Parts: sequence; C-alpha cells; structure tokens
Amino acid sequence: MNKLHGAIPSTFAKGCALKNLNLNSNHLEGPLKPSITNCKDVQVLDVGNNMINDSFPHWIEALSELQVLVLRSNKFHGPITAPTSPQSLLKL
Repeated sequence: MNKLHGAIPSTFAKGCALKNLNLNSNHLEGPLKPSITNCKDVQVLDVGNNMINDSFPHWIEALSELQVLVLRSNKFHGPITAPTSPQSLLKL
C-alpha cells in the first residue's frame, strides 16, 4: 500500500512499456480510464481495494497479454458481458 490519493491518470502514452500496474489498497477514486490499453504488454492490472466508481471496464479485452486482473472492493457497476472476440483474454 502506497497511500496514493486521487484519480488514476487519464492518459497512458501509446507504446507504453508497462507490464505490471499494481495500485491495490490505496485511496484512488473516479473512473478507470481505457487509455491503459495503450500499454499493450500489461500482464498484471490490480486496482483492487480502492474507491473506483465506474462501469465494468469492457475495454480490458484489448489487453491481449493480461494474465492477472483484480478489480475487487471498488464500485464497478453495469453488466458483465462475454468478450466480443473468442481470442480476447486467452491468458487471463
């Protein structure tokens, strides 16, 4: 836990080389921005135990390398539907 406060950055640069984004157990709030998909090699996305209030992030299926996804203990809402492509999230 880093005790970070505020919003997750709204912009991640195209070609971002990030592989592990672990923001678990902070005080982050607001939406989870789809610009994270600019980081095509992300393998771990952990935003659990924050105060994120957003609809379910369907855009995560664009993260083809994603192996670990933690969204627990936030305020995600809305339907969770099947991926639009059978090739999506194969490593998850």
